[in-house]
Amino acid sequence: MISFANTKIANAVQWAIDRFSRHGALSRSFSSAMANEVKNDIDFMLQFGNLRAAFLDAIKDADAKMLQTGIVVKIARLCREHSKLLTDNEKQTCTSIIDEMKSTLKKVNPDTFMDGVLQEARIAVAK
Repeated sequence: MISFANTKIANAVQWAIDRFSRHGALSRSFSSAMANEVKNDIDFMLQFGNLRAAFLDAIKDADAKMLQTGIVVKIARLCREHSKLLTDNEKQTCTSIIDEMKSTLKKVNPDTFMDGVLQEARIAVAK
């Protein structure tokens, strides 16, 4: 059992597990469920902001690598699949936020893989 220092993260993870368990689809990707809800730039920014907040909470716990990795992969997928919905200003905002996340990652809990995935998200948004 993974111990979460932050109750919000634990609740979010439990919600996802409960949601997919009830529907008999625990193996279904949470990000694919998120993708169905991204119809415009506001949906994107809401999802991106929530994932960013989850990442900033999760990065504090060096033992939560699976959670951290899952979050950055979801961010990269969101950016790759839906960044075309963003205005130029929203793209600049997301690029800056990803840069901040990469900087925080390097300071708090360095990980080459997660840094690379965040770079892929940045590239997708910058297109």
